[in-house]
Amino acid sequence: MAEWQGVARTNYFRVVDIEGLRKALDPFDIDIQDHPTEPDHVMLNPGPYSQDGGFVWSITDDEGEGLEFTFEDYVMPFVAEGEVVVMQECGAERLRYLSGYAQAYIREGENVQAVSISMEGIYKRAAEQFGVAVDDIARCSYDDLPVSRQHQDQRPAPKG
Repeated sequence: MAEWQGVARTNYFRVVDIEGLRKALDPFDIDIQDHPTEPDHVMLNPGPYSQDGGFVWSITDDEGEGLEFTFEDYVMPFVAEGEVVVMQECGAERLRYLSGYAQAYIREGENVQAVSISMEGIYKRAAEQFGVAVDDIARCSYDDLPVSRQHQDQRPAPKG
């Protein structure tokens, strides 16, 4: 059975407490990279202990307690107000299935807003934009064909 392998990272963003961020992320072994020319800007990636290349979203701490990693709780308290943090993660399972998504966060005082988008959302968006049924679009996965393939005689002939 194939295993998902991916990559992930954030954009560079400005922090107000780098030591606090390092301490908060230490249990998750997240790698903090300093910007080469801007000392108060960092970027995050999963670090060397990620088993699949993506961020580790839950761990068991030294006392046996489960910890859930969220950007809202562990990153955003240390980000400069008004700064947008973007996290992207994508990967594949032996090219049978591709997956990816991005999340963006902004801190305004004590409030954090978030928005996300996934690669899977392209099917619905394409169907709406092009006026076709979402089931008529083949997925980017192993051996997938559109549902309408079984009714090929009812499909319009390709143009060109």
